[in-house]
Amino acid sequence: MLNGGALQATSMTMRAFAFDNRVIARPCGNYFWPSTGGNPVPTALVEKYDDRNRNGVRDPGEAGLSGWQFQVERIASKYGDQGTGVVDTVITDASGLVRFAFNGAGPGTYAIEEIGQDGWASTTAARQMFTVDDGVGSVEVAHLRFGNAQTRADLAKVDFGLVDPPQRLEAHTTAQLTVRAEIRNNGPADVAATDTVDVTTPADCRAEPAHAEAVRTLAAGESAVLEFPVQLTCDQPSFHPVTFADHLAVTTPGVQDPILDNNTLAFQPVFAVYDKADVQLAGTALTCPPRADVTQAFDCTLTAILTNAGPYGPVTADVTFSLQPPADCHADNTSGTAQTLSLPIDRPTVVTSLWRITCAQRSFHDINATASAVDEHHSG
Repeated sequence: MLNGGALQATSMTMRAFAFDNRVIARPCGNYFWPSTGGNPVPTALVEKYDDRNRNGVRDPGEAGLSGWQFQVERIASKYGDQGTGVVDTVITDASGLVRFAFNGAGPGTYAIEEIGQDGWASTTAARQMFTVDDGVGSVEVAHLRFGNAQTRADLAKVDFGLVDPPQRLEAHTTAQLTVRAEIRNNGPADVAATDTVDVTTPADCRAEPAHAEAVRTLAAGESAVLEFPVQLTCDQPSFHPVTFADHLAVTTPGVQDPILDNNTLAFQPVFAVYDKADVQLAGTALTCPPRADVTQAFDCTLTAILTNAGPYGPVTADVTFSLQPPADCHADNTSGTAQTLSLPIDRPTVVTSLWRITCAQRSFHDINATASAVDEHHSG
């Protein structure tokens, strides 16, 4: 510095911009020193993840999604020196991350939008906007999180049946049944599954409940066993077919089951229903002529009184007669060995059977006669 004609040493402050060992001097002209080095470039981080519980937040255990494309678009340039439109397309890495550097992309308003994939639905905004200011330097101007969830889940019926079904039912008596269903989620999405059981009975039977539902949340690959209690009551003795049908459905909004053939199972057991009817035989008698000639046929009448003492009625009964004559005699039933009757309660019915007998020897012949009755209903 020249001072009174003499040079004197003094100091002065020179301000500069510095980044990555590069310098831009502010006074005395602008220049870079050295000529190589990094420039301060802002970045935006994109994070893509599998939002399995569909809550729009990345929770622990939710993995990143690789290979997902995003478009970076300039909405507006702060100084109007750059045009609008798509700036670049970036792809997430193995951990579901990708960082976009605004190297050459100036300050302004930007948007990053995911490019959708089949079988996935967004759980967050698919297009997210942010601003890049001037002079921010090498900073992360945005950390954008994009969640997606699977839109398909294959639910399947694994098994469906009764637990220890009864061998017989008693009329007017309620039987406690247990219906068991095993279901599985083959994935890929985690979903809520609704399992429905419907019971169809003959007119004289009642199932309570006739319709039942259970809801379970199943992760991909998870199974569950469901049990449905059913009370079954039938009023008439017979063989009763009862149909149990089970249907499984996805109830998570936005998720579909791609395979419906394995969602329904049904079976139809036949229950033997028994009632009580006391069928009684009394007054069995055999009436024959007082005498007959040797080798000459004679007719005898076998009668019995049949009564249904209840409590179930009317009941259908098969009545069978038989004779056991001596060895030298031969007996033929001329009216049929069995008869079928409908027996009301407490109304005695006389049943008759006709027999033609021939004996070869003179004697006093003892003839044994029997009658038996079996009801055709399931009664005891």
